[in-house]
Amino acid sequence: DPICQQSLDFAVRSVLDNFNCYLFNEEGRLIIHNQGAPSHNSGRFWGIDAEPTALSLLYTLPELAGPVLRYVSERNKPAYTLYPDHSTPIMMAPWIIAVHYVSLTGDMDLLRTDETLRGRMMSDIVLLLSLRNPQGLVPSRYSSDGHVFRRYDFGTNCKAYYLFSQIGDLLEALGESALAEKCRQAATQIQENVLEHMVAPGPFGDQFTGGTNMGEHEPFYLQDGFPYYDGEDSSSCMAPLYGIVPFTDQRWQNYHRFAQSIFCTNY
Repeated sequence: DPICQQSLDFAVRSVLDNFNCYLFNEEGRLIIHNQGAPSHNSGRFWGIDAEPTALSLLYTLPELAGPVLRYVSERNKPAYTLYPDHSTPIMMAPWIIAVHYVSLTGDMDLLRTDETLRGRMMSDIVLLLSLRNPQGLVPSRYSSDGHVFRRYDFGTNCKAYYLFSQIGDLLEALGESALAEKCRQAATQIQENVLEHMVAPGPFGDQFTGGTNMGEHEPFYLQDGFPYYDGEDSSSCMAPLYGIVPFTDQRWQNYHRFAQSIFCTNY
């Protein structure tokens, strides 16, 4: 089948391209990650490509997980910022990479033996849980190199749902059963409140709005009251892959009809 052959060729070329984004030194330490947006602060990589790049390579070179996790976990928060929620989607990257690495290899030694790495990642998950609002939604200021349009962004919360719903078994294996249960509860709460607070009538029927300020509007964000679609929102596009809604969900389908139409006001 020519289509299947083309798809296979594209997948292989993507893996090779992603591998070429990495540069390692003679000790096997990752020292350059050439994919993603320019940094907001000196010495930081900043981009939504962190975990897709790593995940595509783990299927062929799982031994890259250690160097990649150490590199990303050192750089997934800005060196200087006024905002603890500066870019929560990037903060999630190390755990998403780790979950897939363990599911592919069964290897728990990486996180059990590298106390520095585990400490950074545990700090991230505790911070992410603490940033949620009373309804359990996760805020953010930025996603990749652009700021999100509302404080509680749809794409951000799709990704947070995926993280919290997938991380439980790994946390339990690390002896963090109480934290695992908190994450599972957080996933349930995010899904419920995304569906309650981020849906409104649109030109093609009920659709996702793109996000909400939940009454916390400030000039940094768009006001509530009209839908938007963020050009950096791969997480919105991947919502069914993340599991928060199925591919057949009309609200998700209408959201993308809206995004490609003249009704999308931010285009």
